[in-house]
Amino acid sequence: MTNQIDLQGASGVIYRYRLVEDSAPKTPVAGNFVCVSRREGAPVVVYVGAADNLAVEASERWIEAASRHAATHLYTRLNVGLAARDQEAADLVEALRPAMNH
Repeated sequence: MTNQIDLQGASGVIYRYRLVEDSAPKTPVAGNFVCVSRREGAPVVVYVGAADNLAVEASERWIEAASRHAATHLYTRLNVGLAARDQEAADLVEALRPAMNH
């Protein structure tokens, strides 16, 4: 997979996410994250999340995504504002319909 991934929300907005090395975020800042697997060579988002602390919350969801949904990569996007994080996550969930969000 690439070092970054662009995902389009239902609104048409495109969000750019960066790959987390070793799928272990070390930054305790707020942001959004996606857990991604590969299906037939193409990336498939299996979970979209918004977190107050990426180091804790993304790591927790990553474990489930990897074990239950064969996720292979974790991407994050720093996004400090709570309302913006929630709106972005909802926009992506609506467009991508990730397995773990339903």
